[in-house]
Amino acid sequence: MCLATLPAYRRVMMRRIALCTTAMVCSVPAVAAQEPVAVRPADELCFRAQPRAECRVFFLTNSGPYIQLDAFNFDQIRFAIDWGAMVNLSSKDAVGGSWFVFGQSGDNFSTGPVLRWRRWFGPTQSLDIAVGTPIFTGDSESFDLGSVLGLVKYNPVHWISVAARPELVRSNVHNCTEAGCPPPVRRTRPRLYLGSELGGMPGLGLGVAAGITVGVAVILIFLDPDCCN
Repeated sequence: MCLATLPAYRRVMMRRIALCTTAMVCSVPAVAAQEPVAVRPADELCFRAQPRAECRVFFLTNSGPYIQLDAFNFDQIRFAIDWGAMVNLSSKDAVGGSWFVFGQSGDNFSTGPVLRWRRWFGPTQSLDIAVGTPIFTGDSESFDLGSVLGLVKYNPVHWISVAARPELVRSNVHNCTEAGCPPPVRRTRPRLYLGSELGGMPGLGLGVAAGITVGVAVILIFLDPDCCN
């Protein structure tokens, strides 16, 4: 049917229907583009460290060996367990705390709190900066209460990292001579440890294994003080 053969009022009505239909069809993509995209809400608590888009709060289960930079020998190997939790404040920043336990060959263990900040570079990469202090050092001659223990740690993925632990340690220095040993001198000196840590499930497993080993050694020493001499 040709529009020219229709009465004038019908031609006007059909033109208006065509215009409305065209407008409705063209508006569908624009409306669809304005519809909010469904986003999976972030988990409140995660065992695996992830940015805010995935986690609000995540656990830390870091464990690994370190060696003193200026003393490459077995006696200066330290094993660190550093467990805690952090809160993602934004997509880039997280803050939190942890508790460390250090065990060193030929020395007693030490332990204390740590304050931490993390900067996220992507879904897995991040940088940790932390500072802590020991509240118990036992009979350790390595450092004493009041020492400041730092941490700078790069995490390429969530389960492994490379780290440096700069420290400002307070300790008693004994200046013994043939004439005898005068009272120890209290000194503060810098020190640096380099090492690597495992996190997540590997870090948890390594930390548990280390804890069991230390526990067995303590029991053996308690039962037979001469067993490990």
